[in-house]
Amino acid sequence: MNTPTRNSAVRANGLVVSRARYRSTIMSRLVQAATLAWLAIAEVSAFDGEPLLIRADRAWEPAPEVAGDDKVLNLEGNFEMRGPDWRLTADSAQVHGPVEDPERLVILGTPARVSLIRRNGERASGTGERITYWRRRELVEVDGTAAFATGDLAVTSSKIIYDVDKERLESVGDEGVTVVLREH
Repeated sequence: MNTPTRNSAVRANGLVVSRARYRSTIMSRLVQAATLAWLAIAEVSAFDGEPLLIRADRAWEPAPEVAGDDKVLNLEGNFEMRGPDWRLTADSAQVHGPVEDPERLVILGTPARVSLIRRNGERASGTGERITYWRRRELVEVDGTAAFATGDLAVTSSKIIYDVDKERLESVGDEGVTVVLREH
């Protein structure tokens, strides 16, 4: 009987892979499973002490040698993140910084969506191929076939920036802008 060597092959799911790669894959899946289990029940206290819910089909962090000092959590498949007065949905997302206190969120989708309740109680929403939320600056950037609506105003452009704190929309795309004002 042969004793497997450190680098011998292992049959896994019908594939023959090196033992080192198999262990790496198993560890990666364990980390993903643990992260997803945490995310599946995550109602971590974040964003000024309010509950935060994060859901996705898959989650992973880059290897330390790739990520360096950057903390990035990648989420893919049916991504949803929501707080008490806002919601993000997309095909995939990256959370930059600690998940309980992120610096920015980047979501990608066809389309990616953001929805929030303004101070006056009105809903504001945006869609685009890419949405970046800069948390500390309270800015939402919507890129790629961007649309944003708030109250009686709807804007479409290639890029729109919404200042959450000032409740101000700005089109910065180079392909023109369309503004629609609706009557009350």
